[in-house]
Amino acid sequence: MDRSNQAIIISALLLALSSVSFGCGSGGGMGRESHTPEHLAFISIDIVASDPLGLSIEGVEVQIIGGWQESNDLSYHAPTPAYRGFTNSLGFVTFEAEDLAAAQVGFIEDEDGRAVLLHEFTENEAIVTLRIGAVSLGWIEVDVHVSHAEAHAHVFIEFDIS
Repeated sequence: MDRSNQAIIISALLLALSSVSFGCGSGGGMGRESHTPEHLAFISIDIVASDPLGLSIEGVEVQIIGGWQESNDLSYHAPTPAYRGFTNSLGFVTFEAEDLAAAQVGFIEDEDGRAVLLHEFTENEAIVTLRIGAVSLGWIEVDVHVSHAEAHAHVFIEFDIS
């Protein structure tokens, strides 16, 4: 192989490597990120609404109204109207990683638009603020802590319906 062919191959390799490193990005809250799967934790939150006897309450509205991201130490307020769901007949609703990304509360997103936390020390925690209730039950706000180590959070809310 002559020197001109070696130079072309080296230039092509350098160009390929630079495009990979630019594709990784630096985050900042709402960008799409490219990381290896073992460094990503897909975030999800389960919410269960019940009465004091443990009986489920159907139709409770759960809104994602804000969040805080460790990656940039910023608080986010969801756009209006807030991303929301309603409890089913078992008093249960889940927000998956796609839902949390759609809520626009600052999560880094993977290339498929799912909310993730990274393994890195300064990017592995977040807080999601939920507004939960109904006209007949009243409303409460709950801060839900998620982390790379505990990416799936469970929230149990008891409403006094007496």
